[in-house]
Amino acid sequence: MTQSIQLHTGTVKFSAGKAFQTKHGDRINVVITLANGEETKLWGGPDDAALLALKKGQQVQLMRDTKGYKLIAEAQPEQAPQASPASPQTPAGNNGKRLPQPWSDDERERSQARLNNTASCSNTAMTK
Repeated sequence: MTQSIQLHTGTVKFSAGKAFQTKHGDRINVVITLANGEETKLWGGPDDAALLALKKGQQVQLMRDTKGYKLIAEAQPEQAPQASPASPQTPAGNNGKRLPQPWSDDERERSQARLNNTASCSNTAMTK
């Protein structure tokens, strides 16, 4: 039996909200729209920092295996000159708010390790 792993890029359609009571206990979910138009829900515990950190419109990378989709990391924006911390630049059209910083390699590795340890996480794919 061959195991196929696919990488996908998507956009957060709905960020995590209230926790739902399920047969697996309290769970939160995030709805992701993939580049091909397919939508999927990523489920996790109410304390899942990776899911809670995702915001509407954010680009993310997902891995799909035989069990479903898993969050790999936030999609990396193209490299732009970094502003000094004393005078952060805020892009026009962002209402003067600072954008979140990309994950560090250490944060990515911790997130991947946490995802690998959550085999009981239920992922459901929906189509439009």
